Amino acid sequence: MFLVRHAFVRRRGMMWRRFSTTKSTTDFSVRAFYVADRIDIYALARKKQETDPTLPQQLQRKHVIFNVSENDVKKYVALHEFGAAVFFLDVDKENGEIASNIASRHSDFITRSLEETYEFCDKTLPTPIADEFTVCQDETLESWCKLGDNRIFVQDLDIHNVRIISEVIAQSVALQYYESQTVNMLKQFRSSNSTMIKAGSSKLKKHKLFTMIAENNKILIDIMANLGLLDRAGPMGWRYEKYYSVWETLRDDFEIARRFKSLDDKISMVQDNAKFFLEVFHSRKSERLELIIIALITGELTLGLYQHWGGFHPIPFVGS
Repeated sequence: MFLVRHAFVRRRGMMWRRFSTTKSTTDFSVRAFYVADRIDIYALARKKQETDPTLPQQLQRKHVIFNVSENDVKKYVALHEFGAAVFFLDVDKENGEIASNIASRHSDFITRSLEETYEFCDKTLPTPIADEFTVCQDETLESWCKLGDNRIFVQDLDIHNVRIISEVIAQSVALQYYESQTVNMLKQFRSSNSTMIKAGSSKLKKHKLFTMIAENNKILIDIMANLGLLDRAGPMGWRYEKYYSVWETLRDDFEIARRFKSLDDKISMVQDNAKFFLEVFHSRKSERLELIIIALITGELTLGLYQHWGGFHPIPFVGS
């Protein structure tokens, strides 16, 4: 019988599993948070440059990556303009640390980093949407990357891999937020439909309906324009097949395409329900206008009949 060191990772919706490690591997716990509608990465990068000019950073069009490595231990923070923050944190396997407990060691660092990020956020969420993943750097890996159980193996966690991995995981937590928003709107429409079935009318207010329509449109615009779910891999992914394989493997594992299709279907359902209730409001308005017109015609006819039967005697004009 022999002993091996362990770490534990958690598959979304699955039981804890055990995996063996070797000295040639380095594990990173990747923590992703969707915190706001938007992060001003340019202003944040300028402030970081002013406060710590020696801090390595990679500023791109839609994200910025800070290399906060210490004592030959790699650590990265990736902030995406569409509102997500991703942390790459080392797992101290030498001291028997497990991936699920890494948050306790880095909790102050994560909290401090998020608080600094909030200063540059628009419409911060009361509770961030979070997810976690494990990246294992294995120098002996035959292929450039290989998918495991809620983890991905890579030969080297260089800055390009950090960029690609953080982007996919950031898109995943953003999708979680938009999925929850869309489901909440569908629940409200379900309640209104149930009331309509029972009482023949709905208590849904017009301003509330317009708010949901605007929110639904915003979600669709954010997905298309900001998240870039339909975009291809970045320049490194197109230039080098090995980086493209990481991008493709992670997108398949997080089911980005399927979840986008599911979200798109939910958005279409919201649009259909909104169209129905707009027609209901239009019908109610038309009925009110018809009643007003009928009341005016009735009043005019009544006045005419009253004049015709002599009930009304205007004062005659007397000339000089």
